[in-house]
Amino acid sequence: MHSTTKRGRRHLATFLAGAVALALAACSSGSPASERDESSVPGALEALSVAIGADPVNLDPRLTWVGQGYSINAHIYEPLVERTDDGEGNVEITGLLAETWENRDDTTWVFHLREGVTFHNGEPFTAEAAKFTIESIMDPDLATPLKVWTSTIESVEAEDDLTLVIRTVAPARGLLNSLVQVPIVSPQAVEEFGEEFTLNPTGTGPYQFVSYTPNNQVVIEQYPEYWGDQTGPETIDWRVMPESSARIAAIQAGEVQIAENIPPDQLPTLESNSDIEVATASTMRVIMMVPLLTNEWMQNPDFRRGLSLAIDRESIVEDLLGGTTEPANSVSPPGTVGHNDDLQPYPYDLDEAAALIEASGYDGSVIRVGAPQGRYQMDAQAGEAVAGMLEQAGVNVEFTALPWSEYSGQTAKGTDAFDFYFLGTTDFTLYPTSFYNGLFGCELGRNYYCDEDLSAKIDATAAMLDDDEAAAAYAEIQEIVYEDLPVVPLYWEPAITAVSQGLTGFHLRMDEYIVTTEVGSAEQ
Repeated sequence: MHSTTKRGRRHLATFLAGAVALALAACSSGSPASERDESSVPGALEALSVAIGADPVNLDPRLTWVGQGYSINAHIYEPLVERTDDGEGNVEITGLLAETWENRDDTTWVFHLREGVTFHNGEPFTAEAAKFTIESIMDPDLATPLKVWTSTIESVEAEDDLTLVIRTVAPARGLLNSLVQVPIVSPQAVEEFGEEFTLNPTGTGPYQFVSYTPNNQVVIEQYPEYWGDQTGPETIDWRVMPESSARIAAIQAGEVQIAENIPPDQLPTLESNSDIEVATASTMRVIMMVPLLTNEWMQNPDFRRGLSLAIDRESIVEDLLGGTTEPANSVSPPGTVGHNDDLQPYPYDLDEAAALIEASGYDGSVIRVGAPQGRYQMDAQAGEAVAGMLEQAGVNVEFTALPWSEYSGQTAKGTDAFDFYFLGTTDFTLYPTSFYNGLFGCELGRNYYCDEDLSAKIDATAAMLDDDEAAAAYAEIQEIVYEDLPVVPLYWEPAITAVSQGLTGFHLRMDEYIVTTEVGSAEQ
């Protein structure tokens, strides 16, 4: 193989509570955003530093497709509705820029927007701004993976300044869940800055942009005209540290107060430090290998099955991840509607893997395997382990690990840097229709996999308003992709974050966002 590399098993029950709560919240009548309990407001914190494992890449939320970007943008921008997470696996959708909503009919949603909100440039937030954001994502000229969240929308209308009407192509069970992923941008700022908007991000959130040094640092500060309460730090400094050793050293030295993506093998060291707390949580992310189907060998189902059988997932989970998670049995994690419990974890059989690879006619061509550094738990190490396992099955592998800022561009749709690459992806909505379209849909799928019958089955689920009917359809889709392997799931991503003692108001979320808007000091 050529390399060019520049505490117990988690419990999954919390997924189910979150899924049920979110399923109930996704019905058609809305409720106002929850008010904060003033009795729990922490002491003031002047500054907070957070060590993140990858560069956000893009601060335009219409283009963001990386967790660190989601986390930072969650402070700068706001969507119409938000996903609230109490840290105990209980998730619900509540109003944010939209205070209430209702359905006029099965395909018409009416959102009543919050009055008195301004963007950071002083521009008033109106229904036209929301319409602009949604339509810009739908625009064929804008290349963005966020189209999966708007794929069920037919039209958007600003009925008046504070009334937004969204019509869907069919009854859409997951519309609210998808709108959570669509933060609203300032139309004036987009027009003023054009392609430079990512360096001048302008939203309605509690924090406004100060500076961004790519691959180094993002600084934000409280927006003084924010419409809601502000109980978080006055400034937040996001420090990009792809190497886990750098993140650990920074929190041990007190240079940062929160450090994400802590390797499991460092847990004993950090847990013995009385100045640091270690937080762990289940997530909705599945780690997978993605075959690029423009490669002739990846087009062969037997070759893909051989690759999957060559991967010892249990060894990766135990030896690299310290038993903090479990091997995947599906593309959908437990807790999503229709998760198929009947599927067994993907098996390991090196002899059968070698036989299938040989039977596919594989001629020894180089298979380029890629992995990121610092984006996911032990990502480069796990990717290299996979590459070594493929070699044992007779595959000629060239392995490369890159910082996420480079890697993300080289794995975007339309690129061909790797034939088989490491990726983590999350079904944020818990309703897999959009998630499946982004993975397997003939139009939106990232790796050129296309099965017309499967795409039709996925599209049909969007209009299934009965949970039992949808769950059965989702389970069937999982069985199909389990056999055909358009992607090769590995395991569920564990979240492990180190936090300085004395911080209050912080908890890990199932969606992995690092949200610090209520973080303060225990000292009043």
